[in-house]
Amino acid sequence: MSEEKDFKDPELKRFFEENKEMIEKLLSEEKEFISEFHSSKREKVRSHAKDILESFNDPKVQRHMRRCGAEFLMGMAALLNAMPICGCNGNSTGDEDDEEKDGRGICSLVKVEVSSGDSDES
Repeated sequence: MSEEKDFKDPELKRFFEENKEMIEKLLSEEKEFISEFHSSKREKVRSHAKDILESFNDPKVQRHMRRCGAEFLMGMAALLNAMPICGCNGNSTGDEDDEEKDGRGICSLVKVEVSSGDSDES
């Protein structure tokens, strides 16, 4: 507060000049309080974030997450095996025309050619 303030009200200017030291002291205490407040809140937030992140390393949580991932993958595999995809999944009887006629799945939209991979056409 070393700079001079231009006051429109003479009473306010007089009050400021008479109480300048007290006002500066109050402002500095307020700044200090705000700084300490933010520091304590910052530490609480960091501590809480650390606790949350550590909970992911809990062996019980890890076990459930692995099981959840395995269940999801097994579910997707079952879904793919249940889809009528013209024998691409290896469960075909070789008669792709039957699937094409009943209008299910990809076979009703496109003719799928499945090669055995024995021919070397590079």
